[in-house]
Amino acid sequence: MEFFCAENICAEKKMHETLKGSSIEDENMSDFETRGAYAALSQAAGRLRGIIALVNSGYLTVDILLNNLEASARTLEALYAVEMGHDHEDASVFTECGTAGEFNALRRISETAEIPSEVKNWLVGTFCRTEITKANEGNKKKFKVLVTGIQAASFLEKIFKTRHMNYPKDLVKSLSLIDKWEFNVFDVSDASKQRPLTYVLYELLKKYDLLSTFKIPTNVLMSFADKVDAGYRKHRNPYHNPNHAADVAQTTHFFICQTGLLNWLSEVEVFAMIFAAAIHDYEHTGTTNTFHTQTRSPLAVLYNDRSVLENHHVAASFKMLQDNKGSNIVAELTRDQFEEFRSLVVDIVLATDMSQHFQQMSQVTDALNNPKELDKVKVMALIVHLADISHAAKCWELHERWSYALTEEYFRQGDREKELGLPCSTLCDRNTVMVPQSQFGFLRFIIEPSFNTLIELFRHIADHYIAKEDAALNSADVAEKTEGSPNRTRRHIVKCRLGTSQDQGDALYPDYTYANVVARLEESGKKWIGNIESNRKKWSALAEKEKATASPKDENNKDSLSTTDSTKNASSDSADNKNENSNNNTKEKNSKSTKSETSTKTTAKDNEN
Repeated sequence: MEFFCAENICAEKKMHETLKGSSIEDENMSDFETRGAYAALSQAAGRLRGIIALVNSGYLTVDILLNNLEASARTLEALYAVEMGHDHEDASVFTECGTAGEFNALRRISETAEIPSEVKNWLVGTFCRTEITKANEGNKKKFKVLVTGIQAASFLEKIFKTRHMNYPKDLVKSLSLIDKWEFNVFDVSDASKQRPLTYVLYELLKKYDLLSTFKIPTNVLMSFADKVDAGYRKHRNPYHNPNHAADVAQTTHFFICQTGLLNWLSEVEVFAMIFAAAIHDYEHTGTTNTFHTQTRSPLAVLYNDRSVLENHHVAASFKMLQDNKGSNIVAELTRDQFEEFRSLVVDIVLATDMSQHFQQMSQVTDALNNPKELDKVKVMALIVHLADISHAAKCWELHERWSYALTEEYFRQGDREKELGLPCSTLCDRNTVMVPQSQFGFLRFIIEPSFNTLIELFRHIADHYIAKEDAALNSADVAEKTEGSPNRTRRHIVKCRLGTSQDQGDALYPDYTYANVVARLEESGKKWIGNIESNRKKWSALAEKEKATASPKDENNKDSLSTTDSTKNASSDSADNKNENSNNNTKEKNSKSTKSETSTKTTAKDNEN
């Protein structure tokens, strides 16, 4: 990355040179017997104290690393005190003789619960090598701990690969909105030299502490982000590109963090949602599922014409992880965690197939209208799916830009279809399509009903999960006052730190009490519906203007084509409707319910895959 902190790199070099320069293999062994071991121990403790200072200064922030290094420093200091005959509060644990005594002492530290296996191996394998010598006093057996600088340097090199990134001012400013609905991914793209996905992924995994929870080194995350970025650039799409991936990931984060949904999720579930949002269009071909089935592409044959692109996105992503160990951000998940994670990601990505839109909405609506437990996986999938088409609920500046980018991608597909002698898919003919009319139908029949249901869903979660937990806590408070014993039973809630990794000062976290969740949800709901209505009015005005400026002949032709196109946009998502352009005029004679349903499908294709 280009924005690593220069001072941190210098500190790494200096620390690396110091450790390497003091390697015991360069010591004169006769001197080492009388003085070298003590010097090596003292230097090792000093180096570890230096690492702790770097952590406290902000270059390394992994809390567990700080605790483990502190324990290691105390170990070396105690060993040094024993060898020198000084008093030390921890020296008593090292007074046993021989190999058994060494490992008993180490076990007291290495078996501490918060120390990961990697650090245990480091303590035993890197810093300790046992020898039995005769002491001058009473021929007493002792063991010497020889500090191997080269091994320590190797471990520190691995640690420093998890260094912080230092952002330029423009990037800091654009990322400052990452917790807001007003987040502008195009600003982040410009400030990051067209690498928005890399920085958005880093920030999101950092704010939920997932890098630490799942032991993801920053260099591995950067390598993963680079490969995902390259996959999105593979076909140079105007719409399905790294900007879209970063935008959907950020919107998914907003839904998780700002609506109270986080109260309902585990770390693995949050990780799966963010990961799925980031890779949901990985290696998108810039064409629709219908195009693949019509052309009998290798992907269509491989996936039997069913959710062709969605199957490819998720399969190619996991294959990339499997083939590149240095990019595998799920390598440290336990077997059970990985199985849950993979199952969730597959379900979520496959649910971004727009042909499943109405089925998804119907399932969630039925669940809200019936007194039964929500299917969490279906809820998670729906939220990422709506994040995929959420630009229509954002400000006009963003929505218009996304809409025309997608339209250009459709037009390019239409150009290819003409070259192949195929009929143009719906909304893919640049000579006939009227964009404002198609977008008007998309907002009216897809976006507005979907976001109204989303608001109901979040309110249901608040009423049935957060409110009940708040009530239980209030009861516990009363019991504590009357009985004198605490009875709090709030389950573990994943924390989400607000702001960015560049912020200074104390961490801020959302207030997930019921009253605050409902207040924020009401504010967000008004913003979503307000933007949708405003955008729909703008498209309507543009459609009227476009009609007025068109010649009578062109107006009649375009009006017929565009109106019916806007009522069956998503027909390109299913092979059953792929060649219905010739029947467009007859669609206007359908019943009102049929018109509403097919109209909603209009821009279902608008956000396919």
